[in-house]
Amino acid sequence: MIEKHPCIQHSHLIQDLCFPLKRLGIVFFGYTTTTAEGKNICVGSDPDYGRQYLNRSYYNADVHHSFNDVVSKPIYLLWDNVTQTKHQIELYDLAKEFGHSHTLTIIQQHEDINHCYHFSGSNSNNAINQIYFHHLDYLHAFIHYFNDKLNSIAELQEIYDFQFTAIDDKVDTNINIQTLTSIHEFDDLQLNFNNAIAFKRQLHLLTKEELQCLHWLHKGKSAELTSQIVGKSRKTIERHIANAKIKLHCHTAFQLGERIALSGISDWL
Repeated sequence: MIEKHPCIQHSHLIQDLCFPLKRLGIVFFGYTTTTAEGKNICVGSDPDYGRQYLNRSYYNADVHHSFNDVVSKPIYLLWDNVTQTKHQIELYDLAKEFGHSHTLTIIQQHEDINHCYHFSGSNSNNAINQIYFHHLDYLHAFIHYFNDKLNSIAELQEIYDFQFTAIDDKVDTNINIQTLTSIHEFDDLQLNFNNAIAFKRQLHLLTKEELQCLHWLHKGKSAELTSQIVGKSRKTIERHIANAKIKLHCHTAFQLGERIALSGISDWL
């Protein structure tokens, strides 16, 4: 059964989707969640690691089980810093055997379900934790891109055919959340905290709607044409583009296009 799991059966497709992440030094991406019935769902870009992860039932130790409180903002977990349980240490050591470590997990909660997006660098890339937090706009743009592909590509949707039952005595739920006021505070404290973190104020990240508008802008479409394509008013499209300019510190459409290209966000448009 495990050999037919999408992370093994369709590994090249997943690796192709994740390939641009290498520009940040990210060598592995994984997604884990639970259903409303408590079943585990997971997929990742390394088929050999995925095979061992599934065979050893490490989805029980993964962090989608580790947060009981409902939080409206994204949660960020650096595995290098957080205090890990026995099963989580075993899971992290397994990842190192396959060459990926220094993992950032971004947790987004929807309808009381934790959706976890895992990004890992190579074992030797000790600087990547800083890189993650200075490219959160890029990582969140990828998450929107991945979710869209998960909902539209039949081969990826097969992950819902592989739902694994949690084993209660292996499930760990001990991670606390520390609230920070800004990215700069993370820079000051990065070596001195052992909790997951959330930011007190919502970060100025691009929304799905703004990214959709940037997609068509990147293809040379005007606001008027974009409004016709996506079925929204021109005023709505212009508002999304204006918000994107503010978030990316741009004043003109030219600057916006340049910023999209330089930041790498165009990878996900």
